[in-house]
Amino acid sequence: MATETFDKSFFITDPKAIKKIIDIIESEPVNNNQTEEIFIQEDINQSEKILDKCLSHLKL
Repeated sequence: MATETFDKSFFITDPKAIKKIIDIIESEPVNNNQTEEIFIQEDINQSEKILDKCLSHLKL
């Protein structure tokens, strides 16, 4: 599969758009660590359930 890259210049002339872009660039990034920790814990719980199920089939 071929991949094509290109460069295109564009200009923003609307003052509202310019202000919005500057606000986004200057703003602090949102801290999403709490959300990631929740997903990680859910993954751990699901993995433990799957492991328990697999181990329950073993005859020791």
